Amino acid sequence: MKKSKKYLMAFYSSFLLGILLSMGSCEKVDVPKGTPKCIKQKIREENKKSGCLKAVYEYECNGTIVYYFEYDCPTFVAMQPTIIDTKCNDFNGCNLNVATNKKLIWQR
Repeated sequence: MKKSKKYLMAFYSSFLLGILLSMGSCEKVDVPKGTPKCIKQKIREENKKSGCLKAVYEYECNGTIVYYFEYDCPTFVAMQPTIIDTKCNDFNGCNLNVATNKKLIWQR
């Protein structure tokens, strides 16, 4: 009897630990289906790092889909690139005033 209790306790402990780890390891980011994984990851990271991320917009600029990260903290904005492509590379060749198909994809 004692042996089976040990195994049962070990099973329940492992099960609970697995649940706790899976809950804390991946914060869900509510964005439209089809949003690139790196964009979701960047939203998570920016939220944790600074808390200054206000919103993320998707635009089409010169035939390329780009993402504009809008921040609340003025000093933080100056340090970070705010327009990136679908692979999270800096995208400097975009004038948002002439970009098309603006969509809000995430907001704090």
